[in-house]
Amino acid sequence: MIEALVICWAVLPGPVGKRLAPMMPVLVPLLRRDGELNLTDAEAVLPMRMSASTIVRKLAPERAKLVLLGR
Repeated sequence: MIEALVICWAVLPGPVGKRLAPMMPVLVPLLRRDGELNLTDAEAVLPMRMSASTIVRKLAPERAKLVLLGR
């Protein structure tokens, strides 16, 4: 599920959880239709029901990779 969440987050310009959570019910079906997400119907419901705080916690490792170190 984290891979699907990362794909949804990357499609948009990296929004925070508060802005991504309301978009998930729209974004997941569109990405499934276009073949970007390979999820079953039961799996597709899970990212759409995630709260904003859960999204932030699950995406923390991905966001940490984008932090520049040094100058």
